[in-house]
Amino acid sequence: VPNTPPSLNYTNNDPFCPINGKVDPEIFGSYDECGGLLTYLWSFTDDCDRTISYSQDIIINPAPIASFIDPPEDYSIPCTESVPTANSLFYSNGENGLCEISGAAIPSQSISLDDCGGEIRNTWRFTDICDRTIIHIQTITVEPASEAVFLDFPEDLIVDCADVLNVPQDLDYSNGENGLCNISGSIPATQSGSYDACGGFLQNTWIFTDDCGRQIDYAQLIQILPAPDPIFIDPPEDITLDCGEDYPNNPLLEYDNFIDGTCEIHGFVEADILQFDENTYLYSYFYTNPCTGETIDHLQFISISTVPDINVEPPVINICAGESFDLTRLNITDNANSNPIITYHSDTPANSSNELPSPIVSPGSNATYYILATNSDGCTDETFVSIVVDPGLFAGDDGTISVCPDNALVNLFDHLGGNPDFSGGWFDFGNTGINITNPGSVNFGSTDPGIYPFHYIVFSGNSCPNDTAIVSVEVFEEPIINVEEIACIDLDFYSVLITGTGFDLTVSHGMIDTIAIDTFSIFNIPIDVALTISIVDQITLCTNSLTLGPPNCSCPNIPAPISGGDLQICEGEPINPLSVTVGADETANWYDSPNGGTLLLGNSLSFTPSDASPGIYSYYAESQSTLTPECVSTFRTELSVEIISLPLGNDALLSNCDDNNDGFQSFDLTLANAQINTDPSLIFSYYENMMDAENGINPIGPDYINTNAGSQSVFVVIENAFACKTIVQLDLLVLESPLPEVTIFNETCLGSEDGNVSINSTGGTGQIMYSLDNMSFTVDNFFLDLAAGNYVLYVIDENNCGNPLDFEIQEGFEFTQVNLTANCQDNNTSTDPSDDFYTIEFNLSNNQGGAGTFNLTDGNQSYGPFEFDMDHEITMSADGQTLSLTFTDESGLCSIQQDIGPLNSCSTSCEITITQLDYICDDNDTPSDPSDDFYSVTLSASAMNGASNDMYDVSINGVVQYSFLYDIVESFTLPANGAMVAIGLIDNEDLQCQTSELIGPLIPCSTSCEIAISLFDYVCDDNETASDPSDDFYIINLVSTGVNTASSDSFDLQLNGIYYNSYRYNENIVFILSADSSVVNIELIDQDDLNCTTSHTIGPLISCSTSCDLSLNLFESNCSDAGTTSDPSDDTYEFIVNVEAINGSSSNTYSVFIDGTIFTSGTYGEDLNFTLNADSTVHIIALQDDEDIQCVITQSVGPLNPCSFPCEIGITYLEYTCDNNGTA
Repeated sequence: VPNTPPSLNYTNNDPFCPINGKVDPEIFGSYDECGGLLTYLWSFTDDCDRTISYSQDIIINPAPIASFIDPPEDYSIPCTESVPTANSLFYSNGENGLCEISGAAIPSQSISLDDCGGEIRNTWRFTDICDRTIIHIQTITVEPASEAVFLDFPEDLIVDCADVLNVPQDLDYSNGENGLCNISGSIPATQSGSYDACGGFLQNTWIFTDDCGRQIDYAQLIQILPAPDPIFIDPPEDITLDCGEDYPNNPLLEYDNFIDGTCEIHGFVEADILQFDENTYLYSYFYTNPCTGETIDHLQFISISTVPDINVEPPVINICAGESFDLTRLNITDNANSNPIITYHSDTPANSSNELPSPIVSPGSNATYYILATNSDGCTDETFVSIVVDPGLFAGDDGTISVCPDNALVNLFDHLGGNPDFSGGWFDFGNTGINITNPGSVNFGSTDPGIYPFHYIVFSGNSCPNDTAIVSVEVFEEPIINVEEIACIDLDFYSVLITGTGFDLTVSHGMIDTIAIDTFSIFNIPIDVALTISIVDQITLCTNSLTLGPPNCSCPNIPAPISGGDLQICEGEPINPLSVTVGADETANWYDSPNGGTLLLGNSLSFTPSDASPGIYSYYAESQSTLTPECVSTFRTELSVEIISLPLGNDALLSNCDDNNDGFQSFDLTLANAQINTDPSLIFSYYENMMDAENGINPIGPDYINTNAGSQSVFVVIENAFACKTIVQLDLLVLESPLPEVTIFNETCLGSEDGNVSINSTGGTGQIMYSLDNMSFTVDNFFLDLAAGNYVLYVIDENNCGNPLDFEIQEGFEFTQVNLTANCQDNNTSTDPSDDFYTIEFNLSNNQGGAGTFNLTDGNQSYGPFEFDMDHEITMSADGQTLSLTFTDESGLCSIQQDIGPLNSCSTSCEITITQLDYICDDNDTPSDPSDDFYSVTLSASAMNGASNDMYDVSINGVVQYSFLYDIVESFTLPANGAMVAIGLIDNEDLQCQTSELIGPLIPCSTSCEIAISLFDYVCDDNETASDPSDDFYIINLVSTGVNTASSDSFDLQLNGIYYNSYRYNENIVFILSADSSVVNIELIDQDDLNCTTSHTIGPLISCSTSCDLSLNLFESNCSDAGTTSDPSDDTYEFIVNVEAINGSSSNTYSVFIDGTIFTSGTYGEDLNFTLNADSTVHIIALQDDEDIQCVITQSVGPLNPCSFPCEIGITYLEYTCDNNGTA
């Protein structure tokens, strides 16, 4: 800094009026070791009171910043060494006097130590009076303690399965050092490996990781021997099942080796079932120990009681009302061949209380009787028989009738007793020859005396027999009148002598004289009247009468003609003449009455009646003398002609169904008899043509095959007992039959009864109908739901034609044998039931010779296809479920079901499984401070065969600290100290049931890189131009510290996002920023972690050249004569001023002083116009900042002489320019 400022020369450079000299400056300001500002102001006022001035600012920079002298370097020491003491550290800037900065800084010491070593940091800091800080940090690295080793570690072992120690001992460790460097303790083992009843291996592993992350470990190997073999528990004895009891379906037999836990061998096996004989099955149980291959077995014989299986034939019996039936006549069969005892019962269930007292029953209405079969095993079966009571037939009660020859027409029906059924027929089984064709009017007039039985039969259509009633007709002998003599007494009277006994006698004329008991004389009969003699049989009351004409007393006795015989002909036959024989010289006359009547033919020994209708016609012949024609026989001889009705006959039609549709068929011609006439006494004969029938030649037999295809007529001769014949036509018609073809669909599954048949028929007439029982017919051409068996298909058309067809529905598919076993496998994890499974082994047979395949489903999953008669195997989870296994044949229709289960796990040893173990570090909201970090541990465990209270204990490094419930998510915290932690889980009841897991190292998670600015100073420097901000700058002094920073211990510095330079942490950094009023964001970015940043914003960086300094951009004046060029009084000067300020007022304004008096004001940077009078005076115009009154610029103007002159001189150009002479 100059001690004495220099003088400054001044001159006006005018040789004519020189103003020259020098002037000493005034000194303003001060400075010290932090620098300062001195201002030299030179000012000169001439005689004209004009002042010029000049100022000079001298910026004194601060003294150089001090630095530490011989700062100590970083170094390392072992863990066991004591913490060294730090001494003061001298600093100096190497200057003297006022600028000297020197002294000694006392260190601060920070210590961060543990058994992993650490760091001792000595920090020396000095801040001078200029607020500049220097720092030196010495880092002393403390090395970690030596590693620990395990003490007294156990040897490998071989143990029995039941002697396994599931909780291994803790193992001690130490590094043999003391104090802070001591590392010692004990740690539980982590047990790995596995074993089960087959033995196995366990390994106990102790792993210790110290706080320094260094790990030691040791492993012990334990071999576990297999468990002993199991035996069957309570093996079943041989048994005989009760009646109707089914064989056990896949029973299970339990086995065990009576060791609990992991070494247990326990489970169930299913029986292999084999039919030993008809009633006995062999149940075989086998279990093979998978560990040793040893097999245990047990055999059980199970016999069943034979159950009768009876059928009754026929199942329905028809009896006639009033009849009885012996139930022992039924055909009862036992399909089981168990020889049962049969009893009969009135109700069901059949028992002793409803047993019939006798097997002979006579129900009054339809009834059901129950049949009970009981065999020697006490097993029973029951069926029933239905008895249908058919209503009986009634032909009527037998009847008798007596008839006399004179009252010989009889209605046989009138003589049936009761209320007969009139649908029957009359039969003359005695072949009496009496014509009963019309049973309502039977003529017994010419019948010999006697008893004639006639049978009336009502034919049955059900189980009842035909019913017969007999009407016996007794024909009494006609009382006989024997005329012994007719004699003339005189010319006026005549007498008649008759004989006979047993009758009462009356006459029409004359008197009766009983000559003897059997001789009567009738006398005094007038000669001119005929005598009628009437008699009544005293016993039968039959009557007879005889009319005798009076004798010709002049004529000899002429005997009556001798009859040539009565005639009997068939209706329609020619009547042969009746004939008589008379004496010599006699002839015969024919009358229609025994006395009097009409002469039919005279003088003829024969007479041919003209009657044609059936009936008995009587004619009477008398003898007449040819010599004395007036003389005739006293009596007439009766002759009769009986015309017998021809048998009635209807033309008939026989139609037979063609069994092969060739137009020819065999006929039983007798089947037409009932159409022709139902009288069984008639004789039928058959002829191929009418000629043969009429002539009775070439008869054909009743079994006849038509000779014309399709249809033919034959003729039937009907002949009754009188050889009367009628010929009728019998048409034979061969009907086309429906010929069926069947498509058979056999039963799908045995016993499913779902067979069906579809029928396609050709031929036949009209609607075709079908039946399987020949009773119930349907138009449907199919039959469904048929059981296996043989069937007859009946097919009929509208003519009832059809040919039966035999077909068979074959038995459906059947699983004939199912061998199924289920064996539990623990998957070599005897304590983990979750992976247990069952091997399901099966072998199936069928009734199809093993053909086809089958599938298996367990309700959730399907398996297959599988072949029959082969061993198959599937696996199923041992999840405790009971499954119904359904085996289905390849059609998907036939199945058989087998139940298995429960499929319980065979891994019954306790085992703990850690289902969740998460540990997450929490930085406790201090991401860069590891001292308060901790870990949140989330734990959940499940157990197989765990404690009954469902709890387990949790140990931390062998110390039980918590008790939790299985399958519940629990949590706890652990310090984030970098250690390995053994988490042990021990069942609350079975202390050998435990597991553990090692977690860690629990390294702190406050690993976020963090940068801090520990020192930040910035000072503006005006670059010794106090009023020139353009060269001002800021000195930035910065020290940064970091945690978890880059391995290079360096960071990048950016200014407003633009890379500036790279520096090391804990290093004093100095850099310069321009004082350009900008705001600068200083950002520090770690070189490894670009997200690890810190920043500091400074600004605006205002210039520190705060001295106000004004300069004229424009200063002009012009004289104006106001338009009066010769009048100076109104002349003025117009000024234009433009002022620029450095560090001007905040209002950016300034004031204009004229000769020390404020005149106007202006705005920096803008033109200001003002006017002064042309007063011929020199004026001092001062332009002064409105805030800093010392900030002023002056300008001397004038004299402001008027510009209105007689002689006008104009200044065309005038410019004033200030020169700062290089001293701004």
